[in-house]
Amino acid sequence: MRSVHSPVPTDRTAPPGLHHPLALRRSLRRGWRGFNRTAGRFVIFMLIAELISEVSRFLVLFGSSAPEQGGPDPVVAAFSLMAGLGLTLFIHWWMTVGLLRGAWLGLTGAQPRLADLLRWDGESLGRWSAMSLLILGILALGGLATGLIAWLMTLLLPPLAPVVLVLGILMASVVLLSQLFSLPLVLMERISAPDAFRLGVEGLRHHPISWLLLGLIQILPQILMLATHGLGGGLVLGVRLVTLPLAMCILTAAYLDRGEPTALVNGIQPAPETDWPGSSG
Repeated sequence: MRSVHSPVPTDRTAPPGLHHPLALRRSLRRGWRGFNRTAGRFVIFMLIAELISEVSRFLVLFGSSAPEQGGPDPVVAAFSLMAGLGLTLFIHWWMTVGLLRGAWLGLTGAQPRLADLLRWDGESLGRWSAMSLLILGILALGGLATGLIAWLMTLLLPPLAPVVLVLGILMASVVLLSQLFSLPLVLMERISAPDAFRLGVEGLRHHPISWLLLGLIQILPQILMLATHGLGGGLVLGVRLVTLPLAMCILTAAYLDRGEPTALVNGIQPAPETDWPGSSG
């Protein structure tokens, strides 16, 4: 990958980062090849993440049990519930960072090892958790505002309350869609979470159709898991083990195919470069 420390270009006619159109067909082919190259390691990594996730699920279920149903003391239950939810978030962040690292290595010609996917990277986890919390915070504020306006509508104009809720859901969907590339932005180019958020909004504004199609590809794993839910847990797990890494490979391919480094063409000063994601040290 090109260094993010080259001088910021003065030619503003260069392909402007996330404003560059997405070549989805090429990204699908490239992502599939990258996944095939590393499929076994991806599946093992996902299995390990699922096993660790069982601990967090147990803590959440234990904390959710009512005392009269043989559950723990309320203080213990609250602690268990909070610990389980915190661990769930942490595992999700760690798994996401590992999948991106594996996808990046596979797509750039390297052969990622299982250690590359599993390795601890506190700085990357911190950067991605900050980005995730920013997105969640914006969604929470939007949800609070939507709920308040809908409540006022029930008092003033009741027929409009459902319309407000629908508009709120659509706005939340737009926010999530705009942040398709927030993960590679904060990790690969190591720019700040607010800058990554702003660039995502600008990118969606320039190419809404291609971003929408890529967004649909990214939620396909969840759709498939819901569709197979009634057919048994084993099938759902199998779908998850394969589709989540594949979706990450396609997303990473789309990002790598997009043109000039986003931080450079937008005049953003990236953080000092580290060995992420090429090293397993």
